[in-house]
Amino acid sequence: MDTILLVNDSATLTKVLSNHFQKAGYRVIAVSGVMDAYEAFIRNDVDLILTDFVLRDKDGSEVIKTFRSKKSGRTLPIVVFMVQKEVADRLLSAPGTKEYGALTVFVRAAFKPSRLCNVKSGSFFPKPNVDSAVVVLERSQDPVPETPMFRALVKMAFAQRRKTLRNAWQGGPFSDAALEFASAAAGIDRTRRGETLSLDEFRRMELELRRWDATARAAHEAPEEPPAQ
Repeated sequence: MDTILLVNDSATLTKVLSNHFQKAGYRVIAVSGVMDAYEAFIRNDVDLILTDFVLRDKDGSEVIKTFRSKKSGRTLPIVVFMVQKEVADRLLSAPGTKEYGALTVFVRAAFKPSRLCNVKSGSFFPKPNVDSAVVVLERSQDPVPETPMFRALVKMAFAQRRKTLRNAWQGGPFSDAALEFASAAAGIDRTRRGETLSLDEFRRMELELRRWDATARAAHEAPEEPPAQ
């Protein structure tokens, strides 16, 4: 049975999450602060840590820093888990949907997101206006480097959602010739809109733009042939 270390200082939320994970077959160790979490961590074989950012004694990021340094010999998933349900919907959305955007692409470039459960607003006091969700970010086995070129492609594609890629990418750091070459080589029709492109298509577009740059640079640096005698 996998063990979850749950770090949260809200008694109500801790009860809701503990019940959910226990019903799903997990062993749950619940603590409310960083020091308690560290003690539980060193006394138990923990498979997953779910921690909030806002804790009573320290910032939740201290949990991440401490456990990463103490458990550097193995891969331990650490999840900052509480987000608004709307944000979770965006992280898990598919290309072509209204929720799909730059945030979706950038997160999936590094992680594989999944939703463990939704948490109703009535679980909190005072009650917020929106529901929340528990999201797991599992490190991708094939991450896409977030280079300046990749960021530019994604951000420009989503800057104005109703624009076609031909218009959205115009006027940026890429020449029209480079875009024409790269889109043809990557199999991307520039009459499409940015919200229809998958992570893999953005990645292919970047790779082809890099190939164009390398070819152009090699041609520029090639020595001139001497004139014929």
